[in-house]
Amino acid sequence: QPMNHQQKMIWIKRQLVFDYSYTINGSVVDRVASNSDLGVLFTADLNFRPHIDSICCRALKSLGFVMRTMNEFKLSGSLKTVYCSLVRSMLEYASVLWDPFVVIDSCHLERVQRRFLSSAAYMLKIVHPPHDYTPVLRALGLTSLADRRVKANLAFLKKLIDGSLNAPSLLVQVNFKVPHRATRSRVPFVVPLHCTNYGKNKPIDRMMRWGIIDSAETTCLGKR
Repeated sequence: QPMNHQQKMIWIKRQLVFDYSYTINGSVVDRVASNSDLGVLFTADLNFRPHIDSICCRALKSLGFVMRTMNEFKLSGSLKTVYCSLVRSMLEYASVLWDPFVVIDSCHLERVQRRFLSSAAYMLKIVHPPHDYTPVLRALGLTSLADRRVKANLAFLKKLIDGSLNAPSLLVQVNFKVPHRATRSRVPFVVPLHCTNYGKNKPIDRMMRWGIIDSAETTCLGKR
């Protein structure tokens, strides 16, 4: 790779940034505010809203192509398969990393699926109340993107714990609760306290929190 293509990015949440000038073989390494790595857009302040905006834009373009192509098909199975393969996959790639904790970002993602549901309801003649696509979701066997991200978090955590995913540097961040004496508590993890929403929604901490909720719901269902 030519030296003039080398770039640097400083990840920091503070406003004051100490920017040092780096050179490689006499060429100055340019500083950038954002960079795409393995399909995920990172910014200097680790805000994933630009990434969410980007994937929503690409997904809407892909959705337009899908609906134009599938306009003559009246089979729900075919329509669902093409949507999940070409559109929804864009909205879920690496979601355990950038899973939004701000409502506006989550709504931005759901807006893409709602547009698909609106078109699918028209094409398949699915009756639904205005602006309520729950019957369409049910008819197509789909769930909200937010629910699927929760399941993705739980699946990632399970693979991390049972060894299906070999990532020791991530596994050491999982805080298992080891009680000093026998109690009725079945809480599996201890989630560190944070003073900011950003810290509270760190990927591993977020997964542990969902793991605690899932464990509590499983216990309640087992007692019924």
